[in-house]
Amino acid sequence: MKTLDERPDPGDKIYLVHDGSGRIDENAAASDDQASPFVSESAPGDGDWNGGKWTHFAAEATDVEAFNEDDLLDTSYIEVTLGRPGFGLSDFFVCQLDGRA
Repeated sequence: MKTLDERPDPGDKIYLVHDGSGRIDENAAASDDQASPFVSESAPGDGDWNGGKWTHFAAEATDVEAFNEDDLLDTSYIEVTLGRPGFGLSDFFVCQLDGRA
């Protein structure tokens, strides 16, 4: 991973879902479906993929039990702000996701 000083253009959006004090996957109330705190808008092979030049967004789940990554941006209990929360990665970075999870 390489950090960037500026927001990439074009870029990809990645959201770090958290509960205000830490990553969503570290919260005891989170379901097994919340195994990862990261949700992205695109991935390698998608038409809107920009090569893994990421802009980080903090997505605070104000209702942890209701959180579902499929409806991340279409809910009233997720507050999205530009930049990482204090416990995340750099605001802007390059990571091409060329390996398998």
